[in-house]
Amino acid sequence: MKHSKLIFALCLLLGIATTFTSCENKYGSEAMYKGTVINTVNKQPFSNLEVKVTDGEHINVTTKTDENGKFSILVKFNEINANYYLLIGDASCVQVRRDFSGFGQGEINLGNIEVEGPLTATITTLPANYISTQSAISGGNITEDGRSEVTARGVCWSKNEYPTVNDNHTTNGTGKGEFESIITELELGTTYYVRAYATNEIGTSYGQTVMFKTLDGRPVVETLPVGENITGTTITTGGNISDDGGSPVTSRGVVWNTVPYPTLESGKKTTDGSGTGYFGSLIQNVTVSNTNYYIRAYAVNAKGVSYGEQVTVTPDLYKYCNLKTISHGGYKCKIYPVGSMTWQAGYDACENMVFGGYDDWNMADKGEVQAILETYGVWTTYSNCPSGSFVESTNEIWTSSEYSTYKGSVSSAYSYSVAGSKYSSDVPERCTTIKKMTCTGYYNYYYWCLLSNQGAGEVKLVFAVRKYRVE
Repeated sequence: MKHSKLIFALCLLLGIATTFTSCENKYGSEAMYKGTVINTVNKQPFSNLEVKVTDGEHINVTTKTDENGKFSILVKFNEINANYYLLIGDASCVQVRRDFSGFGQGEINLGNIEVEGPLTATITTLPANYISTQSAISGGNITEDGRSEVTARGVCWSKNEYPTVNDNHTTNGTGKGEFESIITELELGTTYYVRAYATNEIGTSYGQTVMFKTLDGRPVVETLPVGENITGTTITTGGNISDDGGSPVTSRGVVWNTVPYPTLESGKKTTDGSGTGYFGSLIQNVTVSNTNYYIRAYAVNAKGVSYGEQVTVTPDLYKYCNLKTISHGGYKCKIYPVGSMTWQAGYDACENMVFGGYDDWNMADKGEVQAILETYGVWTTYSNCPSGSFVESTNEIWTSSEYSTYKGSVSSAYSYSVAGSKYSSDVPERCTTIKKMTCTGYYNYYYWCLLSNQGAGEVKLVFAVRKYRVE
C-alpha cells in the first residue's frame, strides 16, 4: 500500500498524468468512501443530507445520508480528474469538503464528519407600545431562520422575568421578518415581561426580555417643548393627553417651579381645559433670564393626576430663543455673533459651539451673511440715519464660502456716501452691495467684503448660524 501511494505521488509530481486514471488504474480504479455525518449543534446523526463527487461545476455522482447519518459513495477515478472532491451538505447547512485519500484501497472510512446544520432562529423582541390598562402591543423580528423554516412565531408574557411558550403567548404566522403581536387580558397597573419567540425543527428561540407596566387608570400625558417666543416674563408650552386611562380628563395644564419635578402641590399651574389631545399653555410672570424653570404637563381624572416628562428652560435657552433671526434658503435661522477673530478660530468656534442646547451651528456662508446685513443693516457715522442696525460698517466678515472672485490680499470694507446714485461698476469685484439707506441729502451705499479663508490670519467678524425650521 505504501508502495502504491509513493508511485501515485511521483506520477503527479512528474506531470505524467492529468487524471487519476493514469496512475490509479494500476492500483485500483475505484474506491468506496464511507462516513457518518453528525450535526455540529446537537451532535445527532444528520439524515437525508446530500453527499456528492464534484469539481464545483460538475457532479459525477451523488448520494444521501441514511437515517443514522451514514453514507457510502463509489468514486470511479477513471471518470474524474484531480479537481474533484467530496462535498457533504446542501443549502440547509454549511457544506464540508473532503479531498480524496487512501489511494490504492478499495474502501476508505472517513469516520465522523461534523456539519453545521440548521440552528434555532435568531429573533429580537420589539418594544412594548400602545400600553393601556389591559393591553399592549409588542412583536418580534426574525433576522435568521437557522436554515430551517420557522413554523411558529409570536410573543409570550408573564409576571416572571423569562416567559416561555408555556406561559400566555400569541401566534403570529410563520417565516422570517418582523411581526406585530397584540397582548390582551392584562391586569391594571401591573408589571409584565414579554419575549418574542420563533420555532423551527431544531427548537424554540427567544428574544430579549422587554418589561412594561399597564396603566393604573390615570391619564397618559406628555409635556410639549417650549415655544420659540420665550421672553423675560412669559413661556409658551403645553401638553398632549394620548389616553384618558378609562375615565374622562377633568382638568389639564402645566405646573412649573424653580426646583425640579414640580407638582400641583409644590408648584404653580395653568388650567387649560379638559379632555384628551393637544393643548397650549402660557406661563406668565417669570424671570427666566436669570434662573432655571422646570415644567411638567399634568392631567387629572377620577383615578388621580399624571405628569409628563420634565422640560427645563435655562437662561441659555432663554438667550437662544431671543437671538435675532433671518430668512434664507427656505429656512428660519438663528444668528449668534461669535466675535472678531481669525478665520480658522472662527470656523472652529462655530463648528464646536453648543448653545441653547443645540450643537448644529455653522459659520455663516456668503448668502447668510448677506441676509444678516440686508435684514439688520449696518451702523453708520451719520446721526440722522436709521438706528437698530447690526454691525459696524468698518468691519469685514469671514464666511465659510469660497468667494471665487477674491484674488488679492485682505482689504478694508468699502463705504461710500455721495449725493446721487452709484453704478454697479463702482463696486469692487470682491465685495457685495448690501444695503442702501437714505439719510438727509445722501444716499449711503455699503459694500461688504465677504471673505473666505484666504488671508485667514486677519482678524474679522464671525457669525454662527443655525437653521431651526423650514419656512
